[in-house]
Amino acid sequence: MGKAIFSELPETFTRNELYAAMRKGGYATLPRKAIYIWKKQGLIEKINSNEFRKCKN
Repeated sequence: MGKAIFSELPETFTRNELYAAMRKGGYATLPRKAIYIWKKQGLIEKINSNEFRKCKN
């Protein structure tokens, strides 16, 4: 799901920043779907209800 979108995001990002990046990239997928997939893949962790951090793998 959107490696280009993921790489554009800062180390710490909000749902709104993700939504803006997805709209800019032409993705119709909801940000919550991307968040779900990235969390499941271990790419991000939740900081609070609206903020996420990229994991250092």
